[in-house]
Amino acid sequence: MGVVDFTGAGARRWFAGKLRALLRLGVDCFKTDFGERIPTDVVYADGSDPVLMHNAYTLLYNRTVYEALADERGQTTLSCSPARPPRARSSSPCTGAETSTATCESMAETLRGGLSLGLCGFGFWSHDIGGFESSATADLYNRWVAFGLLSSHSRLHGAGSYACRGSSARSRSNVLRFFTRLKCRLMPYLYAKAREALPAGRR
Repeated sequence: MGVVDFTGAGARRWFAGKLRALLRLGVDCFKTDFGERIPTDVVYADGSDPVLMHNAYTLLYNRTVYEALADERGQTTLSCSPARPPRARSSSPCTGAETSTATCESMAETLRGGLSLGLCGFGFWSHDIGGFESSATADLYNRWVAFGLLSSHSRLHGAGSYACRGSSARSRSNVLRFFTRLKCRLMPYLYAKAREALPAGRR
């Protein structure tokens, strides 16, 4: 993995150029990932303290992607390394690598994380439906689906959460279909609320 030094204007232009090339080929959106996993034994172009860059790096990373997308498409990003205000409205962060367990600690942590993001000014957020780590039981997976499809952004994602234990594919598909259709019916409402969450100049 390579780490781009987003404190350097040249590096930002180089990275944005790669994104623009993909956008012109037909790519619609980017998911910014691993912005929180930056090394501390480095020297930044602008002399920033590597330890203090933990949060600032994600801001620069997401700003670079946001500006490239806004210039080309007027769209925002799905971010796994949340930016911080004032760029909170330019990204849709996810809450991290949850673990599926019978006691649902990660689901509770994810809900608290999403509520905290909302209070910090993030209008949109996401998480890994089913939990990222391990494989959920059928009933737990179905709860994740209901929770995930009623979050602002929904994504089925995980290292081992695709194959659920103890339930047929038909049963899982039925639950997923029900909540997907429910979210589709709610789209006019969700779209209206999404517009309210945008800065006044972009509504």
